Amino acid sequence: MKRSLVSVLAIVVVLSSLGALGFAQAKAAAPSPASPGLAGQTPPAAAPTPAAPPASAPAAGTPSTTPAPVLAAAKEYPTFGVAIAPVQGWDRLQGREPEIIVQWCHIDAQAINMDGEIAALIEPAAGRKLDEYAKQAAEEFSMKIEDEKAQLGGQAAIVLTGSMAEKLFHPARAIVCQRGSYFYLLISYGTAGQDWRGELEAMADGWKWIDFQGSDKFVTPLDQKFSLFSGLLSLKAPAILRGYKVPQPDDQAYLGVYDYLLNRPVFTVDVQRMSKDAATAPEAMRQDFARQLDAKLKSDKPLTWQKLPRPMPVFLSGSYDVTPTPQKQAATKNAQDKPAIALPAPTGRMTVRSCLAFPSTADALVITFGIYTAEEPARQAYIDLAEQMALTFTSKPPVSAPANPGK
Repeated sequence: MKRSLVSVLAIVVVLSSLGALGFAQAKAAAPSPASPGLAGQTPPAAAPTPAAPPASAPAAGTPSTTPAPVLAAAKEYPTFGVAIAPVQGWDRLQGREPEIIVQWCHIDAQAINMDGEIAALIEPAAGRKLDEYAKQAAEEFSMKIEDEKAQLGGQAAIVLTGSMAEKLFHPARAIVCQRGSYFYLLISYGTAGQDWRGELEAMADGWKWIDFQGSDKFVTPLDQKFSLFSGLLSLKAPAILRGYKVPQPDDQAYLGVYDYLLNRPVFTVDVQRMSKDAATAPEAMRQDFARQLDAKLKSDKPLTWQKLPRPMPVFLSGSYDVTPTPQKQAATKNAQDKPAIALPAPTGRMTVRSCLAFPSTADALVITFGIYTAEEPARQAYIDLAEQMALTFTSKPPVSAPANPGK
């Protein structure tokens, strides 16, 4: 059920629930690289399906007779503090969960099915030790901890293994380590008898640590596309933006940037879908929204608004500051009904830009851009990013019935 203007306005002004909601839900489901896809993002076209197991799969533990893996050139991921070299010939997948740094897949000899996948993940340690995280990861991925030495970029690591007898696409082998305040996990997926151990270990050997860089240095280019509410709203964003799970995906979408240099969220985009009377003009609705928002903010000067040059009516406010009110968060659980560890929610004073978009005569979208940093020039970079993203808003044409049905 789409929300009313009054209920959406209350959400916009409270704001604390927006930040808490999206990042508390970040781990609402266990990471699933085997089913790539960013919340709200269009999945990769023609995604391959897992291959059936080979007719004569080697026994568990049988050494591979394939040539040693050759790594491609390493790519740096400065907002995650790593440089990773993928296996040559593996394809990068575009869909990403919030905690996935990057992932690749291997296509079988028939060039039809995906029979292997490797993903790199990151998670704040939040006071936990490496062995505690390894136990949790083993439980979440249905794996077991092995008594063998390993390393990830020279750091001592723990090895996890899955069942080699499992015929379905499943977590096969993983290497986990800790660097400072973060855990890193490099994990492979495969079918019976194939754990991609050589490929995983080659990537672990080639893993390089680099200095963290702030997310504000990577707010451009806007080379990532999101499609929300079945195409009702499409927008472009920088690669640092990720999608987060929400309780009511038909009425809300939530995107965010988690800055791992600062170890906290810095930018959020909350999109609320609401019903609109077809007879009400967008400008009249904007004026009503602006009047109520000004009254709640109790500012001496009314907010300034601009109409953006988009195919649909889009209005963007100037920036304003608010202090969120802490709200109690409900406990979240992952897909296996186990307690999920939430990323920290945004706290402290924040800067906001409100946006109204009207993709159809029956729909209105209230988009709240939240900036959770006071440091310059980062704060201004995110204020500008809100406008740059709003300038990319598009919507697919509405489906209309024929003028003379049946004729």
